[in-house]
Amino acid sequence: MYFIYLFLICLCIKQLNGNFESIDNMDVVMVFMVNRHGDSAPPKEEIFLSNNPFLLNKMCQKYGYEQLTDSGRSRSYAYGKDIRIRYGTLLSPTYNPSDIYVQCTPIDRTITTAKVAVTGIYCPQDTWSPDIDLIPFEYAQVAEDDNCNMPWKNCPKYMQHFNSALKTRPKKLGIFESLFVELSKCISLDLTRFPLELYLLYDLNNAQLAVGLPLSGLQAKLWDKIQKCVDVVVDFLFGDSEYLAFAAGYLLKDFFDTVDLIISGEEMPRVRMYSGHEINVYSLLALCGATPRQGAPRYCSSFTLELRKSRNSGKYFVVPVYSHKPGEPPLYLEIEGCGSACEYDSFKNLAYSKTIDRSSYKKKCKGKSFFDKFSLN
Repeated sequence: MYFIYLFLICLCIKQLNGNFESIDNMDVVMVFMVNRHGDSAPPKEEIFLSNNPFLLNKMCQKYGYEQLTDSGRSRSYAYGKDIRIRYGTLLSPTYNPSDIYVQCTPIDRTITTAKVAVTGIYCPQDTWSPDIDLIPFEYAQVAEDDNCNMPWKNCPKYMQHFNSALKTRPKKLGIFESLFVELSKCISLDLTRFPLELYLLYDLNNAQLAVGLPLSGLQAKLWDKIQKCVDVVVDFLFGDSEYLAFAAGYLLKDFFDTVDLIISGEEMPRVRMYSGHEINVYSLLALCGATPRQGAPRYCSSFTLELRKSRNSGKYFVVPVYSHKPGEPPLYLEIEGCGSACEYDSFKNLAYSKTIDRSSYKKKCKGKSFFDKFSLN
């Protein structure tokens, strides 16, 4: 009886850990990367949340509202350098469109992020300089009104949920009550009633730092606590399983379609880069069942699905990887119920039902449309 129990335990462990194969004995054959854009100036409509709105508005004129800043270019370039270091075996020394596929949302800050990052991949200079000429390359983009990765623009059902979520008061945030009380004294938001609106302040503060204006007063004093709280807040704003597909289901379908073509022998770029927004990064990670979740995506954070092939068995595996910011070692996550290296067929069985195609997206997104005061960037 003892040996039967031992056999059953081993069988369960095998199922949870994707056949016991180590990623060290696998070759990376394709990477599917979704990143948030680099540091950018704030939207004009959020500036009222600043502790110095007049000066912030003035400093935004150098870049333009919601445009990439100097620090954003520097960070985007470093992101490109990380791609070269991690996945250089899939890339030629100089730009070749058969190596890399790039897609951006049709917004300046994501396009510029991609342009600078791709330059970072191929330029020999270690750090960004304004004197560096951007490398011309091919990239794809889909118009806003037909883009399945921009639910805040074209999915009323998603925005109805998001704006409703902003007005909730989850019990789990009770541990941050003193933070909400203190901040509500100095900003134009009542966080004691609507604590999830802290995300709007957090977003503005990051953009303020991006244009070079330091935080001051209470917001500076409480900045570390704000960041910790926001890492919880995003789970309530973006993490509802019913709505994740509207921000990342189309991306996930693209991943499966690409892998199936590669496995069938199709010749196509093995580095696939999608320059988007925090909502895409967070939602794809959550939709895949990657764990642990990583909180609010920072500028140029990225979530990558590596497709690896075992040198022993020839089987394909999916490995989830997260990077909080360029220059830091990546974090190897796990797929819930499948381990850190999840056999491709198992991953497909777990996640394919969560994908969404274009026609389904448009059909399911229908709902009441209304003015959205804040942008998701």
